[in-house]
Amino acid sequence: MVQDEIGRWRKDPSSPVIVFYGGRGMPLQFEVKGPQTIRLLDMQGRPIDSILPYELTSDGTLTPTDISLGLHGMFRYMADAARFEEC
Repeated sequence: MVQDEIGRWRKDPSSPVIVFYGGRGMPLQFEVKGPQTIRLLDMQGRPIDSILPYELTSDGTLTPTDISLGLHGMFRYMADAARFEEC
């Protein structure tokens, strides 16, 4: 299943954790395990003890993707500057 979502993320330089804030539910936390691997953490930011595959890995290549999702908000265009405010 593929699911597209728009959101924000942050990374504290003193921590190996990336926090993703999307439009649905609680933020997702991932621990950076290496240059090409991140692992999902639980809601308290602790590792999940499971045999299930909670790691995301990359082969180092970046492939363009077609993201399609509906946006709801207000679009303004004034003086050659566009601005979108999400609801």
